[in-house]
Amino acid sequence: MWVEANTAAKAAFLVKDAVKASLSMSKHSRRLLNRIRNGKAVIPIFGAGGVGKSTMAKIMAGFDPLDLASDYDESLLIEPVELLGDVPGEMLVTPGQAARVDRHWPKLFAKVVDGASFGIVNVVSYGYHSFAIETYKEHDAYVDGMSKAEFITKYAELKRQHEINMLKLLLKGLA
Repeated sequence: MWVEANTAAKAAFLVKDAVKASLSMSKHSRRLLNRIRNGKAVIPIFGAGGVGKSTMAKIMAGFDPLDLASDYDESLLIEPVELLGDVPGEMLVTPGQAARVDRHWPKLFAKVVDGASFGIVNVVSYGYHSFAIETYKEHDAYVDGMSKAEFITKYAELKRQHEINMLKLLLKGLA
C-alpha cells in the first residue's frame, strides 16, 4: 500500500496523542509537514548501480510500472524525479556506479546535513543488480564452464557484498 508523504505526516501529527507517539516522532512529523507545505521536499535515493533506484523513484512518483520496463541504462548524473500530485518536491536519484559515487554522493550528503532533506532512501536488491551486457558470460564473475545457476549464485554473492560496501560509504558520508 502506498501512502503519500504529506498524508502520512498529517496522520502522524494528528494522532500523536492517540498512539502516544514520542516527542521525536511528533517533531519530525511537524518538520516534514512544514517542509511539504512551505517548500520543496527533497528525498535523496542512494544505492549501488543497477539495484533499481530510478525505477523505484518513478513508481513512487506515480508512473505506471508497466511503462517503465526497459533495458538497464546507467545513470551518469543525479536524476531529479518530481513528485506528482499536490506534493511539492522531488526525489534525487544518485548514480550508484563506483566511478561516480565520489563525485555525486557528497552533494546529496550536504542536502541531508543542511536539513534540505528530511530523510533518505537506500535501495538494495539482495545482489540481483541489472547489468549492461549482452550475456552473463561476458561478466567478470563468470568462469568458463559455469552453469547459469552457478553464475547467478556467484554474481548475487559478489553484489550483496558490494551493497554492504556502498551502505558503509553512505553511513560514512552521513556521519
